Amino acid sequence: MHILDILVFILIKIPDHHTRMKIHHFANVDLAQSKSIFDRKIYIIFCAKVAAKISKKYFKEVFAFALLKIIEEKKKDIAIIFLQNIIPIRKKLEDISSTSKIENTLTMFKNLFHKDTYI
Repeated sequence: MHILDILVFILIKIPDHHTRMKIHHFANVDLAQSKSIFDRKIYIIFCAKVAAKISKKYFKEVFAFALLKIIEEKKKDIAIIFLQNIIPIRKKLEDISSTSKIENTLTMFKNLFHKDTYI
């Protein structure tokens, strides 16, 4: 996933507004809204990488809405990737509504995995 590291580096180190807008568009449209689950999983990983490098305000304004929309999907692959990357993301979404949404999603994921368990 070196390309994600490069995108994060460009996003935080290069002050060019046009370049940032292109990266925002690529991430929020081409990845987050893609029909491919692989692209949406990459978006979650990208969010985790960028969350560690940018402010809460910037993260919420640019990436949070698309991320919260993706994690609402009832897909195990999405759940696994999100849970593997939850720590840096959760730190950026500490307001009450986002935390509540994450808690509800975690409960949904728990139920998603437990419904396939047979005793």
